[in-house]
Amino acid sequence: MVLRRYLIVIRINWISCMLLFAAGLVLGGCASTHNLKTDGNNLLGGGFHEEELRPGLFKLTARSNQSIWPNFSAAHTTWTQRADQLCGKQAYKSFDADFSDGQGSTLPIVVPGGGMVGVTNYNATLSGYLVCDSAQLTITEAKSFLRQQALDQERRAAERHQQELLQLGGDDCSQAAPSITSEIYFQRARALRTLEQYTKAKACYFLAQQIEKDTSSYYYRESCEALGWMYELGYGVEKDMQTAREWYRKAGLL
Repeated sequence: MVLRRYLIVIRINWISCMLLFAAGLVLGGCASTHNLKTDGNNLLGGGFHEEELRPGLFKLTARSNQSIWPNFSAAHTTWTQRADQLCGKQAYKSFDADFSDGQGSTLPIVVPGGGMVGVTNYNATLSGYLVCDSAQLTITEAKSFLRQQALDQERRAAERHQQELLQLGGDDCSQAAPSITSEIYFQRARALRTLEQYTKAKACYFLAQQIEKDTSSYYYRESCEALGWMYELGYGVEKDMQTAREWYRKAGLL
């Protein structure tokens, strides 16, 4: 009789703990007014962050607090609350706003009998662009600005990589030069790959691994992995999974 009462108490306590845990995660899924930009993340991961791209044009991201399901309505509430603060109540237009469930880690929960079940937590996210009415900017004009901004960023990145290649002595990897190390060839390859000059990048990766005597070194393994990636996806070469696997094997990945 005493044992039975003891087991009942254990079961009640376990159920109570589970209910408290679930209630905490449910409450955690509420909207959040936490400013991630100035205050960092709150304990439950919710809040908002914005970036002003030009006067009256913002990229805004809002997250619900953590919960056991993706609470999209809480993320939307946080998003609209911050939009009202930035532009005035409903004095804005939005575009390219998308939800993400923000799936996080799975927490192991012990159940009676010694078993375990997993409970996944979510940080539902809504991210998009916001144009305040005061900016006197149409959606079309805002999208045009964003496209031009992206092109400018790509141009500046290309200029940086071209300058990097000049500092590395150019992009010639037609044959190994005694004075050039595997590190230099690897750095040339990485810059060329970023510039999407894959044929030249392949030649530089090949020389980097060829002249590197230590097969456990960073430049050897990374060059072999990059060559495997290029053969797998067909960048600068025809797709060839057998050759890709050979390079991955040299990189120590297989």
